[in-house]
Amino acid sequence: MRLTCPGCGCIGNIEAFVVTETGKRIARMIAAFPEPIVPLILGYIALFRPSPKMLILPKIERLVIELKALVTASHIQWDRHVARPATAAIWAEALRRISTNPPRRLPLKSHGYLTAMAYDLADEVDRKTETARNQTERTGQFRTGGKVAEPAQISVEEMRKITAKKRSKVEGKSEN
Repeated sequence: MRLTCPGCGCIGNIEAFVVTETGKRIARMIAAFPEPIVPLILGYIALFRPSPKMLILPKIERLVIELKALVTASHIQWDRHVARPATAAIWAEALRRISTNPPRRLPLKSHGYLTAMAYDLADEVDRKTETARNQTERTGQFRTGGKVAEPAQISVEEMRKITAKKRSKVEGKSEN
């Protein structure tokens, strides 16, 4: 089986790509990523390659390990902003965007550009989710599974008992 490296265009047998133990570890790590991310990893890692040079396997391994830590975290936080939930789909979209429209200054030095892009996507998704949830709450359908709940029926006598109990607690605490 012959493969083409998406980073450098090198063509060779699959054994050539995973001949060393480091290469095998990298291949196993990449295969363990969530499905929508796997095909985008090598193109993204290529953005770290200095122009005329090749990336060495230990650097690729370090980059993949760092990327795995980012992707497997359930939330993302960037530049002291509020943490947002981040799914594999958000990371995949960020990887797709950075690969199709890379920054002007290459090679990349860290995952900061990707993290900022993923945070913006996660923030947008979280904002839309929160807006929809707030709208649902305003209609009274949030806790009732879509059905508008009937107001609780409570007698005037029960209300007076509850009020008296709360008042006695407050008065009792103020004396101590």
